[in-house]
Amino acid sequence: MMLVLMFTAWMPAATATAQGVLDATGSNVRIWGSQSFNRQLGPDDEVVQVAAGGSYTVAVLTDGSVACWGYNYFGQCDVPSGIGTSENPVTRVAAGARHTVALLTDGSLACWGSDYYGECTVPSGVGTPENPVASVAAGRSYTVVLLADGSVACWGSNAYGQCTVPSGIGTPENPVASIAVGGQSDGGFTVAVLTDGSIACWGSNNNGQCDVPRGIGTPENPVASVAAGRYHTVALLTDGSVACWGDNDDGQCDIPSGIGTPENPVASVTAFLYHTVAVLTDGSVACWGRNNYGQCDVPGDIGTPKNPVASVAAGDQHSVALLTDGSLACWGFNGTGQCMVPRGIGTPDNSVASAAVGRYHIVTMLTDGSVACWGSNSFGQCTVPSGIGTPENPVASVAAGGFHTIALLTDGSLACWGSNGFGQCTVPSGIGTPENPVASVAAGRNYTVVLLTDGSVACWGRNDDGQCDIPSGIGTPENPVKSVAAAGSHTVVLLADGSVACWGSNAYGQCTVPSGI
Repeated sequence: MMLVLMFTAWMPAATATAQGVLDATGSNVRIWGSQSFNRQLGPDDEVVQVAAGGSYTVAVLTDGSVACWGYNYFGQCDVPSGIGTSENPVTRVAAGARHTVALLTDGSLACWGSDYYGECTVPSGVGTPENPVASVAAGRSYTVVLLADGSVACWGSNAYGQCTVPSGIGTPENPVASIAVGGQSDGGFTVAVLTDGSIACWGSNNNGQCDVPRGIGTPENPVASVAAGRYHTVALLTDGSVACWGDNDDGQCDIPSGIGTPENPVASVTAFLYHTVAVLTDGSVACWGRNNYGQCDVPGDIGTPKNPVASVAAGDQHSVALLTDGSLACWGFNGTGQCMVPRGIGTPDNSVASAAVGRYHIVTMLTDGSVACWGSNSFGQCTVPSGIGTPENPVASVAAGGFHTIALLTDGSLACWGSNGFGQCTVPSGIGTPENPVASVAAGRNYTVVLLTDGSVACWGRNDDGQCDIPSGIGTPENPVKSVAAAGSHTVVLLADGSVACWGSNAYGQCTVPSGI
């Protein structure tokens, strides 16, 4: 059964804010005031995927179109003409700090918003019929995509090395399964999970976020997926337990007692700047770390047996949950309207399939392959490019960086938009082509990481901490990557053998994988 999602802004029936007024009654959401919305949605619009940027939100509707709201200074909520149409539907979106990336159903990408660091300049050959993109992630100022062949491509800011994919990552011998990005406020790092269950991480490592602990990602303790915050890394092991390393100043690595035990296993994890969110197998939600804006105050009726959660996404200071009934809940900071879901998003006729969160924006992929984006658009990260997310060009997944967005199209190609100041939207030549399709994507603050279908990894954008310097032997045919994750300035990958590799900034130990993981 296809999961459909309905956005529900977590507020009383009628709430007035500095940004506008929200009236939420029953299943209807009506918003007015000074927020930026890229489209007017009807009451029957249904969301299939959502992503959260720094201060904006993006949603993909069931018809493949995109909705975006919140901070739009960089155009991150200005979905490009032709993107999310019936001819060019979006399947998934990712949200960076100031840019938005949409993955179309044909595997190509669209990116809008800030392109200051090149985060929206998709490299030639990425997202083509010969090199389609499988998934996308967006860091603050860079974009990461996983190609269908298991390789990774990354562009945008590379000041910390977050776009320098280590040698051997994402190769036919070492394909990547998933990607994530971290370091949204500054720096950047990228994390990839290889198909063998190991992890690779590159980029900023100033807090040890790329120092994968010893024993993590071993054959005895394989990793299922990874997530990356600003300076910390989170790994979900195949037994449902969780490991976390790197910066812990706000308790973002202090896993609550009873979470990830045999009696209470975790199904998925996500992280952003200073907080971590987990969805348990029973549909409940746990959140820990910084809570200055209530981003960890999960609403009382969210994640209950009557209202279970399917997945979560985290932004700078807000969190978004996709419920199993297709609705959405959002809580935390709403200064740029990132928690004010546009009217009609997440309805039975316009459901969300997945979501990604940038620094101030949210990107959603709808079940029809279109993309919706809202929140900050200061770098155009919410401006979905024309032709992205249409029926002819649907998106498969999305990722959000600090200010850029990446979309993986169903053909394995990529689209990236928003900030491109570090080249995070400049997809390298040959990435996302029919010969080198992307499987999944992740985005750090200013760089992009992709897992290609052959298990290799590509990374581009800011690389000042080596977050794009893929270690030798990672993503090779002998050591393929299963999945990737990226944060501010470090990268983490899960290898096919269940081990973990991490590179980039390690200042807080975020790349020091704990012993036994």
